Amino acid sequence: MKKILFISKSRLCHNLLQAVAALVPKKVEAVCVESVAEALSLPRRGSAMDLVLVDWNALEEAKSGIREIGQFHDHRRLEGAARVLIHARGASLWENELKEQNFSGFYAKPFLAEELAKIIGDHL
Repeated sequence: MKKILFISKSRLCHNLLQAVAALVPKKVEAVCVESVAEALSLPRRGSAMDLVLVDWNALEEAKSGIREIGQFHDHRRLEGAARVLIHARGASLWENELKEQNFSGFYAKPFLAEELAKIIGDHL
């Protein structure tokens, strides 16, 4: 089973991800949190995450949020996970800084549930 961590302040997005998980060809388990700090407070024991999806809305202040994401390399369950950012179309991103933090995908919302399932499948 593949494990996905989704970081977003939106409860609606959390619910959407839970529904979309069933559309992914691989069996997945999704864990949703509201902030990078909450992700970093996850227990260090347990199965490693395979994918971390970060909604731009969870990075309250871009620079400090990116610094927090830099702490993923110190967290045993997060360090090796693929990292993907989802953001509002036209958002001002810190793409170079995020690439330095091993982000491999950047996707603009809105997208269909099937498109999100494909994004997840492509990065697992």
